[in-house]
Amino acid sequence: MDPQTSPIDQIVEVLLGDISPSPYQPRVHFDDAELDELAASIKEKGVLQPITLRPDQESRYSRHT
Repeated sequence: MDPQTSPIDQIVEVLLGDISPSPYQPRVHFDDAELDELAASIKEKGVLQPITLRPDQESRYSRHT
């Protein structure tokens, strides 16, 4: 790793099973129709904004909001 680069500056692949819901996420209900619309948009256009995660335990991550 470059001495000027911290882990926070890197793009890494994380297994979906290693991601936990954030305890700070205020939304607890997700509308199925809106999720379907989002999934269709991602299939068509890709992810337009990267998903940021932070380590919260050994080998676990949570969404950084």
